Amino acid sequence: MASQKNGVAAQMKRLEPRALYTHCYGHATNLACSDSIQQVKVVKDAHDTVKEITKLVKKSPKRDTHLQKMKTEMSYDEEGKHAPGILPFCPTRWTVRGKTLDSVLQNYSNLQKLWEWSLDNCKETEMKARIRGVNRHMEEFDFFFGVTLGETLLRHSDNLSATLQAQEMSAAQAQKIARMTVETLLSLRCDATFSLFWKKTLKLAGDAGVNQPTLPRQRRVPQWMEAGDAPASHHFPSSVEDHYRMIYFEAIDVLASCLKDRFAQDDFEMYATLEQVLLKGAKGESFEIELAKCSDFYGADFNVPNLRAQLQTLAIQIRTAYPDTDCLLSDIVGYFKILSKAEISLLSQVVILIKLIIVMPATNAVNERSFSAMRRLKNYLRSRMDEARLNHLMILHVHKARTDSLNMINVANAFVASDHRQEIFGTFSELDLSRTSVLQKSRATQTSSVKCEEKWC
Repeated sequence: MASQKNGVAAQMKRLEPRALYTHCYGHATNLACSDSIQQVKVVKDAHDTVKEITKLVKKSPKRDTHLQKMKTEMSYDEEGKHAPGILPFCPTRWTVRGKTLDSVLQNYSNLQKLWEWSLDNCKETEMKARIRGVNRHMEEFDFFFGVTLGETLLRHSDNLSATLQAQEMSAAQAQKIARMTVETLLSLRCDATFSLFWKKTLKLAGDAGVNQPTLPRQRRVPQWMEAGDAPASHHFPSSVEDHYRMIYFEAIDVLASCLKDRFAQDDFEMYATLEQVLLKGAKGESFEIELAKCSDFYGADFNVPNLRAQLQTLAIQIRTAYPDTDCLLSDIVGYFKILSKAEISLLSQVVILIKLIIVMPATNAVNERSFSAMRRLKNYLRSRMDEARLNHLMILHVHKARTDSLNMINVANAFVASDHRQEIFGTFSELDLSRTSVLQKSRATQTSSVKCEEKWC
């Protein structure tokens, strides 16, 4: 798709140089997390072991039920609530990696007891070997440190991913919150923050019965890495804390670097310039530098003098419509939806500018959610639903805001517009709608009174 020579984006650019391409920021965040996990060995090994743990628990109803039973009997937090269950890694969701690691940490002791119970009750040799391997990993400090570090860092990427899936999120806003996330990660890269993290990890590891941390075996540097007659200088940490500090800093650097690389997209600069022209023009600020860049790139698509004048008109109208709030892109788009045809014609160049901006959203999360909704609507019990009805239900279910804004009287009258239906139903009015609401309230009152009588009887 994004190959520089023969990708779809490159082929379209050869036909139309003004076509802009940006990768979905939700997928970009997911890929950045995957890249960072693969590059840090301790986190990668912990991630793979957690994946095996979720398979052993969630794909075995017997083990899953026994874990729930143990939590019901023993594992309560300070508020008297149960610890959360084990969450599996989901390949189609972008915001559950940190939650999955956290669920393993909160159920650490119960999982160790579950493996002992499973070894006593399991008869398959292969399954016993898998359980012994997972149990052995959970006793090591490297695994516990990798899970804790991964949960700490991936919580920030999960928060970023959840924010990016907002329906009104623009690409420029997505870039800003991505930079905020990177700055937050880099702020964790200091000795003071690591010292707190190290003390907390040691305490939790001691409570979970994990082995004490040790330094890895010092390996001899290969001869081919030596330069000249002098022996190759290879840094080896002097203490256990220094060893894990190096891993901590490396994980932060890799995740921040992956996020920067995935969000550094060439075509985004022009897209952000378009958005800045609109926002600065709506706020009455100077936009001449950004407008010059847009006119050079798009050429005859804009009438620059008319666009400059129309942005001045837009600033006055937006100031009147939103006097006490900072105007956002979604506010401007919503304002244009309520304008008449004559008013839209007056701001025709601004309309072109808005179309170029909203054609490229920050993520395709709305499309992803629509596929998930289709699976819920067309379930296996209603598999004979025809395509037309399914499409109509999907539109109503996915676009709930627009569905709620429909006039039910007009919908009902359109339904009974045919002759044979109108003979039965007649024509609906607002009075019918009020009667329906009163009838529903009276039925609800009668039902509640009957339940009260049954209770007291």
